[in-house]
Amino acid sequence: MLLNHCFSDSFINDSKLSRFVALWNNASVRHTVDGGSNCLFDLQQQMLKSLNTLADHHHHHLLLPPHLLTGDMDSIRADVLQHYRQQQNSPKVTIIETMDQEQTDFTKAIQVLSQQLGTLPAEHPVSLILVFYSSSGRLDHVLSIYSTLYHFEKDVKVNALPPLILVDLPGCSVSMLLSK
Repeated sequence: MLLNHCFSDSFINDSKLSRFVALWNNASVRHTVDGGSNCLFDLQQQMLKSLNTLADHHHHHLLLPPHLLTGDMDSIRADVLQHYRQQQNSPKVTIIETMDQEQTDFTKAIQVLSQQLGTLPAEHPVSLILVFYSSSGRLDHVLSIYSTLYHFEKDVKVNALPPLILVDLPGCSVSMLLSK
């Protein structure tokens, strides 16, 4: 799951990028949340530009589109939303608008993902949910993300959800709640 997160310019030339691409492309469910879709799209475009300058095109290094895009759509750019609505040469992106303003897009995304996990074939089990985000210096955002993580811990304990692991991508720090 990719929350609203801006990849730094140096990220595309960093070894972190290849690890992110491997994790993203091999995920059973690739899920962007509202403005996180902008970040994925922009990174895809940067990677395409860099590949176009190379004589040898390695398409396996490209980021695959999301399977699922959720949110209240207040942060996603119109061109990005249109792009994912009209995906060609790839499986269709499922777009689910979650308009409830009483909950964060991250909270609503976990709820939608939880429902989607029940429809996956048994041969593609999801053992954990990696949530890529940026602390970006906004304490209110960080506290909200941790609040959501705490809120869903009860679902993890009863195996209704796989463990949620937060990955602050720029700093590569990893966070999760430990059960009592």
